Amino acid sequence: MFIIPIQDRVDWRHPPILVLTLVILNSLIYFWSIGYDARHYEALNQVDTSKLSTYEWPIYLSWLADTNPESWLALNNLPDAERPSAMESAWFDREFDQVVHTQWKATHPSTDWRALRQELATARDQLSWIRWGFTPAIPEFSDALTSMFLHGDPWHLFGNMLFLLLFAVPLEKHWGAFRLFTLYILSGLCGDLLHWIAANNSYMPSVGASGAISGLMGIYVATYGVRRIEFFYTLGFIFGSFRAPAIVMFPVWLLYELMQNAFADSNVNYLAHAGGMTGGLALVLALKKLAPRTAPNILDETAERNERNSDPVPAYLRRYNEALAFDQVVKGCQQVLSEQANNQVLWHFYLNAAEKCGPAVLDKCMRDALTLLNSPSPPDAMVAELINEYLSHKGDIRRLPPAFQLLEAELHFRRRDLKLARERVEELDKIWSHARLTRLKEDLVLN
Repeated sequence: MFIIPIQDRVDWRHPPILVLTLVILNSLIYFWSIGYDARHYEALNQVDTSKLSTYEWPIYLSWLADTNPESWLALNNLPDAERPSAMESAWFDREFDQVVHTQWKATHPSTDWRALRQELATARDQLSWIRWGFTPAIPEFSDALTSMFLHGDPWHLFGNMLFLLLFAVPLEKHWGAFRLFTLYILSGLCGDLLHWIAANNSYMPSVGASGAISGLMGIYVATYGVRRIEFFYTLGFIFGSFRAPAIVMFPVWLLYELMQNAFADSNVNYLAHAGGMTGGLALVLALKKLAPRTAPNILDETAERNERNSDPVPAYLRRYNEALAFDQVVKGCQQVLSEQANNQVLWHFYLNAAEKCGPAVLDKCMRDALTLLNSPSPPDAMVAELINEYLSHKGDIRRLPPAFQLLEAELHFRRRDLKLARERVEELDKIWSHARLTRLKEDLVLN
């Protein structure tokens, strides 16, 4: 199952600096860690594991008998030559270290055994994911932070960075870089906290930005609340899109993580995902409670609308937009555009907000725009630009009433785009009749 928002687009005039910085930083750290770990894996390869296995194989079997009887049955009669490979996972498990050290207390180990294990532990513990990963049995605040910037493989990195781009871009626009970064880090810590509560005896390090990025999902639904958002989904080979209030996705996402944690046979830290997601939601709800973001009242903004400002979009409309109050943006733009019909920048701003309110609102806004611009007749270039903007926001001229489709056909004719004009006229002629349509047909025959 895969459900992601697809409504927001990147405004490259105001690029998401924090998001791009995090993507670059995580990528650089990952590629640096490859070279860093290569040296220590080489040191591990120098350890005489064949000799070490002769000392530790009985201890390993006894440990398996208590913790994993099925593996014990499979490995009980393993030939000597295959034992080092079978023990490789145990040598990376620091819980097994504790088992060995407990054995040493009962029986005095040889100097050779101690030296071999020390050689292995020294090289192993320098690996990035062990040195800086978060280990619940030995929790360190610094490890909880550094683990958010480490990844196990390219796909782990790619998946996290993809979700970072999808969720953090609109959130940075809303919260600002500093506040979003703070929420991001705190959400990641919440993920580690739940992981520690559930598995505080585990010596297996956890790495990855997944907890923090799941936190972005919680932040997203808390930020947008009941606003209807366009989501893309996949379910096996079935895929499509739907609109729903953002907040209804939270239980869906959270239940998925909990179900995966309960039933999936995977090394993915689903509890950290659940903890980060819940933490992100709680942090934003608390932030809104302590410092609510109140949108201005349009009726109180008459003076501000009349101020001379180099920005063609009034400041109060930008504040509405930042507060995700897109319905208020649409209403405010309609009032201003009735007085400033030539404000092209505001037309773009208007349709961008309308798209976020859904296709029905977008179409209505386009109808209102064409009606307003058609009296008196505006320059063709302005109408063409408005139509292109409408289409770029997933609009479709065919969804508009025939009279508005005719306006587009007439525009194509005047701009000598005769092929497009004929196509539109042929479509309209099947469903509608009008004197202007007949006249345009005749003009096209003559051309």
